[in-house]
Formats: sequence, C-alpha cells, structure tokens
Amino acid sequence: MRPLRFGEREPASVEAEAGRVVAMATMWTYFLQELTAWISSLVFSVTMAPKLAVTNHESMMVPHQAVYAGGTLWVRCGGYIFNLREGDASPVQVYAPDLAHDLSLIDGVPTVVTCSVDGKRWSVRRRIGRHWHTLATVAAEDESIAGLCGDCGTLSLVTTNRLIEIVGGSTRTICLSEELPVIRPKLFCMHERIYTGFDHGEFGGGLWSIDRATGAVHVLDREDETQDAEGEYHVSVTALALEPWSPTCLAVALGFVHSDGNDRIVEVCGDGLQRPWLEPIASPENAQTPDDPRGAADPQPFFGMIAVGNELWATGFDGLFRIGSQGVPRHSALPRFQDFGCLSVSFDLPEAVLIATDEATRPWMIGNGPMIVSR
Repeated sequence: MRPLRFGEREPASVEAEAGRVVAMATMWTYFLQELTAWISSLVFSVTMAPKLAVTNHESMMVPHQAVYAGGTLWVRCGGYIFNLREGDASPVQVYAPDLAHDLSLIDGVPTVVTCSVDGKRWSVRRRIGRHWHTLATVAAEDESIAGLCGDCGTLSLVTTNRLIEIVGGSTRTICLSEELPVIRPKLFCMHERIYTGFDHGEFGGGLWSIDRATGAVHVLDREDETQDAEGEYHVSVTALALEPWSPTCLAVALGFVHSDGNDRIVEVCGDGLQRPWLEPIASPENAQTPDDPRGAADPQPFFGMIAVGNELWATGFDGLFRIGSQGVPRHSALPRFQDFGCLSVSFDLPEAVLIATDEATRPWMIGNGPMIVSR
C-alpha cells in the first residue's frame, strides 16, 4: 500500500461507509417527518381551523373522551383532538390526518381511531412525540366504532359487528355473533372478554360481554326489578373500572339524571352481573332533615369512575365519592374548576383530573357530571 500524499485521506472501510450512509438516511428521514408535520399543521391552521372554529365550535368543545399522559390532558371533542397542560391559557387543537372516532390510553400513550374522509378505512394511530404513528389500517364496513382497548400486547378494535385484534403489524378479524348498539360506548378489556357498556340516558342502555376467541356476544342480565319483558338488563352504563381489591372483577356504574332508582355501582365477574354491592347514594344536598323525614327523593347518579390505590373514585352531580371494598362511600366536594370557555378542567387533585362541559362553577347544571381520568 502506497503512502498517503499531502491532504489525502485514508479510504474508509466498507463498514464505516455503510454506517455513514445509514446515519445520513436517518437524519434526512427525521427532517422530512418534521417538515411534513409542520406543513400539514400549517395547512390545517390556515384552511380548516378558521372554518371549524366558526361552524363547529360548540360541538368541537363538548368533551366525549379524555386521557392523561406525560403531564398533558388529551381530550376528544367530536372528531377533533385537543391537549392541555396545567398552566396553559387554553386548549391546543392537535392536527390529526383524519377525524377521530375514539381516544384511549394504550401503554401510557394516547391512541386514536380515525376514519378516512371517504369512510372506507379505519386507522389506529399512536402519538409518539409530535407525530401520529399508524399501527394498523383496516377496511371499514357498514359499521360504527364502539372503541379500542389494549390487553397483554394486543389491541382490540370493536365495531358494531366486528372484533379486530391487532398484534404487531398484523390484524385478525372476528365477526360478532350479534350486532352491538353504539350509544356513548364504554369499553374495557379483560383477558378473555371485552365488556362494552352503552348509555342512552333515560332511554336505556346495557352491558354486553364479547368472547375474544369466538366473538360470541353475551347480553348480561340479572333477576331483579330492572329487567325488561325479555329478562335483559337495560340500565344506562356510565362508567367501567377494574376493582382494585378484586382484579378479576369489573365495577359498573349505572343510572342517569332522571332516574327511577336504578343508580348504583355493581360488580361483574365473568358473565354474571352480581347483586349490587353499593346501594343507591342519596345526594348530600337532599339529605334527611326534620322537615323531610323521607330523606332524599333521588339517588345519586355517577358520571365517571376510576381506580385509585385501593379505592374507586366516582364523580356525581355534587361531589366526589371515594368507595372502598365494603361499598361505603366517603363524600367530598368537587374541586375548583378552571374555565376555558366551553371546557372546564380541574387539576387540583394530585391523583386525577376532572373535565366538565359547562362554563359555570357548577358543571353538572347541563345534565352531565364531570368526567374523571387518572394522572
């Protein structure tokens, strides 16, 4: 090998040259992703955001779902996603490639289900950094989304007539044995079953379980005064949460604003709906007094529920209820809410964030109590 001349470099090895090419390709890929996201956000803010702000402002700012991750609250209002950090002046609308039909927290990451403009494709996307990363895309049928949940590394996308299991980049579709109603759905994944609750207010609702292996749908029932003529259980389901003291059982909040006494929390173990372990709770504002020996006329409906430590926390019209394994609630007043226009949020509790829809300090006045999400 001849000696190098002045200013001449030693030839790079094949491995070193390959490494340099890979590094350059990675850098340019990241740059193009950032540039694409910036251009998409700019186009959205210039062309679409002003129109949406004028035409759909009210419907956009009614929260349907919320999750909390990495110090940020994520809220789905209609088909649009907003995020809000404590101390922010207002929520920020987050660009997404398509309208969002579901928002959930999967492995601590905000995850959405979107539908293409032509209505032909469902996409499951996770928020990583400043980008939405597509995990799977499936052809849409004549169906609506019930929700998305995750368990043991498997994502389960439930529609009115299908269960679509997503593992890695592959999907497996199972037809459901019967069509599900989709009215303000709540979804919870267990190891062998997926529970789906629906809430149509005073018009009823119900709780279904789906066998994850076969797609068999079981309408949960029970032998009490809430059955209809066919023996099925049709009280609106407002929240689902895993029982901290019994991780194989699910706590189910039932009821609605103008209830006839069916507001309560019950537990579900397997496919059997158990007798209520928490009887209807009276509103503290209507507590028994000498002038009213009958006590409260209406039970206390719940509108959100999460597991915190060894307790369930449930939100009602006029307070927060902390419930232990014996079903004895401890009541406290709702925390202070900060008004962001049509959206009100409370960051006062270190364990949870509460979200309401009314501009007033009493968010339940429009007929819905606040949502609650774990920090």
